[in-house]
Amino acid sequence: MSIQKYTFSKNERLCSRSEILLVVQSRLSAFIYPWVIKCHVSDTSEVERPYVQIAITVAKKRYKRAVDRNRIKRIGRELYRLNKSPLIEYFESKQIYVSILMSYIGNEMPDFHALKPKFEKLMAQTIAKIESR
Repeated sequence: MSIQKYTFSKNERLCSRSEILLVVQSRLSAFIYPWVIKCHVSDTSEVERPYVQIAITVAKKRYKRAVDRNRIKRIGRELYRLNKSPLIEYFESKQIYVSILMSYIGNEMPDFHALKPKFEKLMAQTIAKIESR
């Protein structure tokens, strides 16, 4: 029995512009309101990196105030941090590297407890989509 690490370290964040561009151009996506996920999958990695890297975005068009955008991104990071273990275990077992771009498209300010079950469904849907690619 291994101890789960509920961390979200710097190397798990998707920061590379070239990787983000590949994710945006990718057709692999999953959707459960209010989140949309786009994924880029590769079987090999040229550099040392974790199996899953993630970036979270919130449209400035919907949320003008940076305070609101930052709060939504903070909630998204927390949801990922607490629910990432099945995702990482699956991709480690398959030796697949995945870059994920998570976008919040809702019109109202989210509540953490209301989003948690939706986020868990979204992670399961993401694994299923990548498995069936």
